[in-house]
Amino acid sequence: RGAQAFVSCLWSVQEEPSRIFVESLYDRLIAGDSIGEAAVKARTKAHTPADPSTWLGFVIYARPDAKFVKS
Repeated sequence: RGAQAFVSCLWSVQEEPSRIFVESLYDRLIAGDSIGEAAVKARTKAHTPADPSTWLGFVIYARPDAKFVKS
C-alpha cells in the first residue's frame, strides 16, 4: 500500500532498548531528519553497555535520504 520503508530486527532484542530505538527513530523522523540520520541517532540512543547487541539488531530498508511527509 505504498510503504517507503521497512523496519525490522535481525535477531531477538531486549524490550527497553527496542522501545528507546523506536521512539527515538520516529521522534527524529517527525522532527525532519532523513531516515538515515534518524536511524544513526536512534541506534546511538538505544546503545547501552549492559546490552551490547540490541542496538545493532535493527535494520531499515529504505532510501537513506528519505524523509517523513505528513499527508
